[in-house]
Amino acid sequence: MKPLVLQPTDLAQWHALVAEAQAACDLSLDEALESYLVFLLMRFAGRPDLARRVMALEFLEAQRHGVKQIDRLRDVGDQCLLFSGLFPQVAERRLVRVSYFVGIGRSAYDQLAVLLDRKRDELYGRLADAFVAVMDVLQAMRGLAGEPVLQPLAAAELWRANLKGADLFEANLENAELMWADLEGADLTNANLTDADLWRANLKGAKLAAVIVSAETFIWGCAFDEQTEFTGIGVDLARIDPRLKESLRAGVRSIH
Repeated sequence: MKPLVLQPTDLAQWHALVAEAQAACDLSLDEALESYLVFLLMRFAGRPDLARRVMALEFLEAQRHGVKQIDRLRDVGDQCLLFSGLFPQVAERRLVRVSYFVGIGRSAYDQLAVLLDRKRDELYGRLADAFVAVMDVLQAMRGLAGEPVLQPLAAAELWRANLKGADLFEANLENAELMWADLEGADLTNANLTDADLWRANLKGAKLAAVIVSAETFIWGCAFDEQTEFTGIGVDLARIDPRLKESLRAGVRSIH
């Protein structure tokens, strides 16, 4: 654990910690996402009651129309982000996967995007897309504090996870369990898929350009369309569906 360098204000302290965590996991959030994360951490600091929340019930409650719907959806998204990143042991104790929080959190932010986002400021849409990246930054903060850290992204066990449109550019998905995951429209360019399992994942419109694969990477029975991009993949290095492999060898970027 590194010695803590004290900053003059709480805001500066959180900014410094978030910046250090990004460097530790080799990620760079844009200014809006970084600021949102800083204020989220400040807002929920010292909230032991969070661990008692049942996110599925909170999410259902937030479906009710009214002036409090936006606040409730925001709280659900924020709390799921904290659980998946800072407190993954909560999922362990409740016998659910971290992907449970990922799915509910992204859905909450997606709904906020519909309700609030404008063309010039699509903050909540970006939060939904970058949910896993922000989760990794929070995981890195655990490491800086000397807490056990899950393997970057892989330990999320994203089986049947809703990652539609997710920004997974250069993400470390080594050993990830992505069976049946919804990756429609996701950007996995340059992602590390070493030993990952994508059995029957939805890859419609997904970008898998120059992904890193291994002999244990399993891409089989997946759903594709003409927008699915497979360029720069080592065809013979991974266990790939024969139909897809044949298309790749023929130089076709997508499978119909």
